[in-house]
Amino acid sequence: MLDHADADADADADANANANANANSNANANTNTNTNANTNTNTNTNTNTNTNTNTHRQ
Repeated sequence: MLDHADADADADADANANANANANSNANANTNTNTNANTNTNTNTNTNTNTNTNTHRQ
C-alpha cells in the first residue's frame, strides 16, 4: 500500500512538473520591419531669349 501511494505521489509530482514546464515554454517573437523610401526629384529649366533689333534710318 505504501509503495503504491509513494508511486502515485511521484507520478503526480512528475505530471505537475511537466505541466508547469510546458506552460512556461511559450515565447513570443515579434519582428516589425518598416522601410520607407521617398525620392523626390524636381528639375526646373527656364530659358529666356530676348532679341531686340531696332533700325532707324534718317
